[in-house]
Amino acid sequence: MNKKSKGLKKLKNSQINTPHDKLFRKSMQISNVAKEFLLMHLPCDIKNKIDYNTLEILPDTFIDETLRRSQVDALFKVKYDGHDLLIYILVEQQSQPDYTTPTRRLSYKSDIWASYIETHKNDGPQTLPPII
Repeated sequence: MNKKSKGLKKLKNSQINTPHDKLFRKSMQISNVAKEFLLMHLPCDIKNKIDYNTLEILPDTFIDETLRRSQVDALFKVKYDGHDLLIYILVEQQSQPDYTTPTRRLSYKSDIWASYIETHKNDGPQTLPPII
């Protein structure tokens, strides 16, 4: 699968424009910081079932190029009840409500699953992991 033909737009850290976004992105690449962030923000019924020893910080970003000035994201893979779980964090600055937010988030999830399929294509049949 050609990622460019599927519309996957991955950015490098150098393409993140604001210092706050760079700080968040760099912070989420530190395992202990990411773990603490997840422990503080995930609901108890989810965070108590995660095996934090399996926390994998995925380097990709799935933000649309036109929105990179106002968004930053982080993606993690963990084991949850023995199965893969993807945790996607999207942080964005909005000064007004945006009715396209749900469809953009769905598009990002679709891109994440496409990337997961590509990464695991040699692993045999796969069930797509949930994304929270």
